[in-house]
Amino acid sequence: MRGFILTPTYRVVRGLPEVHLYGVLESGEPCLVIDDRTRPHFFVRQRDVARLHTVASSLRVEDSAFRSLSGEPVATVYVTVPADVPPLRRKLEEQGIACLEADLRFAYRYLIDRGIRGAFELDGAGETRPRLGRVYRNPNLRPARWVPRLKVLSIDI
Repeated sequence: MRGFILTPTYRVVRGLPEVHLYGVLESGEPCLVIDDRTRPHFFVRQRDVARLHTVASSLRVEDSAFRSLSGEPVATVYVTVPADVPPLRRKLEEQGIACLEADLRFAYRYLIDRGIRGAFELDGAGETRPRLGRVYRNPNLRPARWVPRLKVLSIDI
């Protein structure tokens, strides 16, 4: 089934973040995709990893296949909730540790990591809920090519 994201956001439920993607399905029905399987993260240069623990001792850091724009290997720094990123970023940058992509909002990071730019295709069971339409929890989600016929335009200034 294909759909199109209208609003990406997140909520913290029982201490863990859930990505909430509000959208419209190809059938015209509204939908909400909820995914609680990912954690907020950003990147640091691999050469800075040893210094991370002097700033924050309990960080989860993993090697990454990605590289910085200058070609340096990077590591992924995971935090518990999105609100943990800005203060950690400030602490690290005060110590001269560059935080790469730490300015990206959590829901947008989720979409970028999956290559989704608007349209998506999903596999998974959903349930119909009043005022929300079809709700899918942790479906298989991947990018798709599809443009919905929208009827309302909202401008947020």
